[in-house]
Amino acid sequence: MSDFSSLNVALSALYAQRRGLEITGHNIANANTEGYSRQRVDLEAIGGPRTGTFHSKALNTGNGVNVAGITRFRDAFLEIRAAIAHGDNAGLSRTDRALRQIEDMFSEPSDLSLAKGLSEFWSGWDDIANHPGDPAARAQLMERATTLAKTINQDANQLSQFRTDAISELSSLTTEVNTMATNIAQLNDAIRSATTAGLNAGDLMDQRDLLVTKLAEKVGATVRQSEYGQVNVFLNGTALVNDNITQALTLDASGSPVVMRWVGSNSAAAVSSGEIGGLLGVVNTTLPSYSASLDAIALKLRDDVNALHIGGAGLDAVAGRKFFDATSAADLAISTDIGTNTDRIAAGAVGAGTLDSTVALDIADLALSNTSAHAMYRSLIITLGVESQSTSRRLDIQTSAVEQIDGSRDASSGVNADEEMVAMVQYQHAYEAAARFLTTIDEMLDVLVNRTGTVGR
Repeated sequence: MSDFSSLNVALSALYAQRRGLEITGHNIANANTEGYSRQRVDLEAIGGPRTGTFHSKALNTGNGVNVAGITRFRDAFLEIRAAIAHGDNAGLSRTDRALRQIEDMFSEPSDLSLAKGLSEFWSGWDDIANHPGDPAARAQLMERATTLAKTINQDANQLSQFRTDAISELSSLTTEVNTMATNIAQLNDAIRSATTAGLNAGDLMDQRDLLVTKLAEKVGATVRQSEYGQVNVFLNGTALVNDNITQALTLDASGSPVVMRWVGSNSAAAVSSGEIGGLLGVVNTTLPSYSASLDAIALKLRDDVNALHIGGAGLDAVAGRKFFDATSAADLAISTDIGTNTDRIAAGAVGAGTLDSTVALDIADLALSNTSAHAMYRSLIITLGVESQSTSRRLDIQTSAVEQIDGSRDASSGVNADEEMVAMVQYQHAYEAAARFLTTIDEMLDVLVNRTGTVGR
C-alpha cells in the first residue's frame, strides 16, 4: 500500500466515525420522539488486494473502513404482539367506558335514582291505604307516579342517545382508519423506494410503525412483515393494507346490527377488537340489552299495577281504569283513564266504600314481590355492576400486558442516553485518532516530497 493510499484509509476513517457521530446525535435528538427507534452505524473493513502481481507480492494491510449500512433496532415479533395487545386493550377500554356511562345514568344509589323513585311510588300507595279519601295523599301519589314515569322515560332516552352517539363515533373512527391506512400505504411505498436505492429508511419505518400501532388501537389488526421493509395490515385475515394498496371500510348503520363493510365488495368486515370493535359491541349488544331490560321493567310495572287497579274503584265508585299507559320505557305515563283527576285513583274494592284500601294495599305489597318491576330493576343493577366490574378487571389485566409489551419494545428500540454518550465518546476519539493518522501521513509525504533527494542541488 502506497503512502498516498494511506490518505484514503484516513479519509474513510474520518467519514465513518463522523457518520457514527451523526447517527448518535440523531438518536439523542429523538430520545423523546414518540415511536422513534434507535439506530447504529454498521462498519466493515475494506480489505486489501486479494491477488498479488505476477512478479511481486504485497502484504495485505487493508484499505480502511466502509459504512455498510445503518441498523434500526426494532423487534418485528414485538410489533406484532403490540398491535394485537393495543387493539384488545382499546376495545375493552371502550366497553368499560360505556358501562360506566350506564352506571352513571342509573346513578345508584342516590336520591335521584330509579330505585328511589320506585320506593317512593310504593310508599305513596301505603299512604293512600292509610288515608283512602285524603286528597293530599292522592296528590302525592300522582306526583310520585309522574316522577317515576319521567325517570324511566329519561333513562330510556339516554340509552337511545348513547347508541346514537356511539354510531356517530363509529362513523368518525371509520374515516380515521381509512386515512391511516392510506398513509401507511404511502409510507410503505416510500420505504420500498428508499430501501431499493440503498438509503436509510429508518425514520420512515418509525412513522409507519407508529401509525400501525394507532391503527390497531382503532380497529384491531394483525401485522405481517413484507419485502423491502414494508408491512401488511390485516383485519381477521383480510388485507386492509397490502404493501402500497389499501381497501377502504364503510359503516353500515342502515339496520340492526350495525356492521363494518368493505367498500369494494360490500361484504362484512369482521372487526372484533380496537375501539371500533368495542363500540360495535356496545351498539349491537350492550345498549340494546339494557334498553330491552328497561322496557321489560316498564311494561311489568304497567301490567302489575294495572291488573290490580282495574279491579278497584275510585272515589267516584267507577272501576275498570288503567293506572299506566306504555308501549315501552320511553313512553310510560299516567293513563288517560286517570289524567290529572286524583279521585279516579282506585284504592278500594268495588262496592266496598270510599274508606276501603284493599287495592292500595295490594299494589303497595308489589314492592315485596320477587317477580315485580322493582325486583327486575334490582336484578338489572346487579347484572350491570357485575359486568362493569368484570370488564374493569379484564381491562386492568390487559393494560398491564400492554405495559409489559411496550416496556420490552422500549428496551429493544428506545434510546438510552448513557449508551449514546458512550458511543459518542468512542466515535469522537476514533475521529481524533483518524485525524492524527492523517496528519502523520501528511508529515511523511512532506518529508518524502520536499526533503528527500536534495543532495547535489
